[in-house]
Amino acid sequence: MWLQSWAGIGYLFGSISPIIKSSLNYNQKQVAMLGVAKDLGDCVGFITGILCEILPIWGALLVGACLNLFGYGSVWLVVTGRVPTIPLWAMCALIFVGTNGETYFNTVSLVSCVQNFPKSRGPVVGILKGFAGLSGAILTQIYAIFHSPDHASLLFMAAVGPSLVGIGLMFIVRPVGGHRQVRPSDEKSFTFVYGVCLLLAAYLMGVMIVQDLVPLNEIVITMFTAILFIILLIPIVIPISLVFSPNQIPIEEEALLQEQQNSEPGQSQQYSDEVILSELEDEKPKEVDLLPALERRKRIAQLQSKLLQAAAEGAVRVKRRKGPHRGEDFTLTQALIKADFWLIFISMVLGSGSGLTVIDNIGQMSQSLGYHNTHIFVSIISIWNFLGRVGGGYISEIVVRDHAYPRPIALAVFQLVMTIGHVFIAMGWPGAMYVGTLLVGLGYGAHWAIVPATASELFGLRNFGALYNFITLANPVGTLVFSSLIASRIYDSEAEKQARDGHHDHRSTGSFMFSSLNAGQPLKCEGSICFFLTSIIMAGLCIVASALERRKHIAQLQSKLLQAAAEGAVKVKRRKGPHRGEDFTLTQALIKADFWLIFISMVLGSGSGLTVIDNIGQMSQSLGYHNTHIFVSIISIWNFLGRVGGGYISEIVVRDHAYPRPIALAVFQLVMTIGHVFIAMGWPGAMYVGTLLVGLGYGAHWAIVPATASELFGLRNFGALYNFITLANPVGTLVFSSLIASRIYDSEAEKQARDGHHDHRSTGSFMFSSLNAGQPLKCEGSICFFLTSIIMAGLCIVASGLCIILVFRTKIVYANLYGKSSTSRLR
Repeated sequence: MWLQSWAGIGYLFGSISPIIKSSLNYNQKQVAMLGVAKDLGDCVGFITGILCEILPIWGALLVGACLNLFGYGSVWLVVTGRVPTIPLWAMCALIFVGTNGETYFNTVSLVSCVQNFPKSRGPVVGILKGFAGLSGAILTQIYAIFHSPDHASLLFMAAVGPSLVGIGLMFIVRPVGGHRQVRPSDEKSFTFVYGVCLLLAAYLMGVMIVQDLVPLNEIVITMFTAILFIILLIPIVIPISLVFSPNQIPIEEEALLQEQQNSEPGQSQQYSDEVILSELEDEKPKEVDLLPALERRKRIAQLQSKLLQAAAEGAVRVKRRKGPHRGEDFTLTQALIKADFWLIFISMVLGSGSGLTVIDNIGQMSQSLGYHNTHIFVSIISIWNFLGRVGGGYISEIVVRDHAYPRPIALAVFQLVMTIGHVFIAMGWPGAMYVGTLLVGLGYGAHWAIVPATASELFGLRNFGALYNFITLANPVGTLVFSSLIASRIYDSEAEKQARDGHHDHRSTGSFMFSSLNAGQPLKCEGSICFFLTSIIMAGLCIVASALERRKHIAQLQSKLLQAAAEGAVKVKRRKGPHRGEDFTLTQALIKADFWLIFISMVLGSGSGLTVIDNIGQMSQSLGYHNTHIFVSIISIWNFLGRVGGGYISEIVVRDHAYPRPIALAVFQLVMTIGHVFIAMGWPGAMYVGTLLVGLGYGAHWAIVPATASELFGLRNFGALYNFITLANPVGTLVFSSLIASRIYDSEAEKQARDGHHDHRSTGSFMFSSLNAGQPLKCEGSICFFLTSIIMAGLCIVASGLCIILVFRTKIVYANLYGKSSTSRLR
């Protein structure tokens, strides 16, 4: 815990970044690049994982301390002018190196303690990661002692402090054998530590409020800091009391604990020779996992015998399942091909990435809302980050221990809490910054208590270091998207707009156009508009992250299906060529009506969507929008959500209900129809709605169609099939964009240029004329793309109809692939 209290230097970036920005005259995009470098350094731990297996624990801590000292020490020298100014890329490299030292502290702490306390993974991870999150507030309080007018001294403390603590503890932190740490007093000990954590958080919150409201002298601040150190030292009472306690674990109990440890999740050797059917996981009732071990094995054996009998009759296809099962030891390579792992990772990108973006930009956020003391928000988010980690571990442990629910359900709740926090920050109401910072910190912290524990339970402990360090890559991926590509561009755009217009009280969503100003004139934005759209986007994606935590549960066996097959209810006849669901070559697929239904539906649906994407600039300009970049961003974001959501929703359709997957595509194509109509009408704000709906529907095509093709035509030649289907995009844009949209646009532009009238309400002329290259055609008004959008809306309805036809043609195939949606269909 003491090591982790200094292992969260990255959470000080909200206080450090304004110092670097003002000293080196950086703009917000440059600061965001430093933030991404910091996040990469904090999360790229592959080398860390390798070295921690090669080096002793003290060696790994020594390497981390040296990296931290060199990285942040060099940044301090640059900021204070002791060495010449270096390029931005070099500053990014130094911050990467300095923050990468944290990965050694985190990996050593987590791996050691999870091995020492394997039966209390949730609390252990929550407490350790909690202290890492609280380190920002702890270091801020220690920094207050110096009361230095030179704010760069905070960088000096960030360089020296963690390095000294890591060197001081490098011979103390180590694994000592997990089964020897299982004691009857563990529950009381963890309860005591939780109490200390709550006391520490409450104390720091109280001290922070007092320091913010009342001017204090140096003696009082020193006393506050001394009390902080005393609270941090209180947990040492636990090991001291255990050393002098007369109660020792009997040898018999020690052996029993050793035996139980060998059967813990994460130990796959015991069942390495067992043959597990691939269908067993889907057919197994959920109550089987709640039975005692002996009874559970008996029930699984009975189920396997039924499956084998059905397989003998030809009802199911049986294959040996390679690799470990959930709960056993996975290597990183084995985990990377599992859907569960990627659900965890993507959810972390959206949830944790958005939270870290707030942490990295907390200084600019608070300054834009008129708060001059940014350190208070750094302390607030650090404290509630700490409480989120401690509370997330505790609550998720109750969820799994007392109710046997999957741990990710707790993470879903915390992600919804983060959503509310982002909305508060976006609104910019009086005091909303305090509430938003609190909620985002709470939700962000919970990620780092729940996700590592979940990963260790699903993928084992043997390679936990490598798995954990890969999952931490979610942070830099998230901040690269949210901070560098979204937040910094919107901030600089609004700052430029305010500098140009001299107006600092904007209430609109602002412009997305980014322009790079002179390095000597750093951009500064004021008002809630600076981070309004960024926060709203992050709130929406937190909802998506919460949805990803839903797990499929099978309620009962498909026994009637197996029984019907065993009794000969399925008729078999020989047929030339492959059947639906088997492996087709491209030549064989090209003579099938199902393939052409898919392809034509893609031409009409995806082609119309891509036409909007390609012409989004002209569409928005014709409707009077000068900033076209906002629509590019909107359609990109909802294209992404369509791909993620389309895959997820269509999977529910086929897995839970055994309906053909194209039915989901038909629904999304109807959504696109509505989007095209909105764009055609040109009502105020309709362009935003239309762009959103078209992007959502277009993205869904590229999640649903490849999956459908693989189910109907097999995987052996999927590459050739997929690449042929992608030809639907150029075919569609050739028709919609080149032959229709461009001709109508040029015709209307010529008509407006000839008549000098820019407010047309008729559908216009279709005559195409080529004007002089020096006089580009320009059309204004909704009439420019009215007819094109109406045509594409109508053809999206046709595409949806083709998908419905495909649904009726393939419903038996999907019923065979995924089982009947209800047992009544068997009667």
